[in-house]
Amino acid sequence: MSNTPSLTLEDVRGVAPALAHYMETAIIRDLWARSGLSARDRSLVTVSALVAGERTIWFAHYFTRALDSGVKPGELSELITHVAFYAGWSTAFNAVAIPVVALTRRLPRRHLLIGRLSRVLSIRR
Repeated sequence: MSNTPSLTLEDVRGVAPALAHYMETAIIRDLWARSGLSARDRSLVTVSALVAGERTIWFAHYFTRALDSGVKPGELSELITHVAFYAGWSTAFNAVAIPVVALTRRLPRRHLLIGRLSRVLSIRR
């Protein structure tokens, strides 16, 4: 399993209630509700920015949100590969473990890519 820490809104609320409030109003209610991009497209943009900036604390949340918004596992894979050429190889490799965890929970074990990556990262279902 990945050692990358992750947060939930409740975690933030428990430590910094005002920050959680701004997250709910500015990000969740305002930014994500704008009509200029679909939730799927916003997810791709957000995941790209997080991967490029190595903002690992939110990877689990936004990778899962991307999958929930209709982004396909192969598209997440391509996104990480694409970002590697612009943000660096190490940056992209830092992002690999999180989608493996999210995808392992969603796809059958027989899925070749996920099965291979799961073995490499010792992820158990």
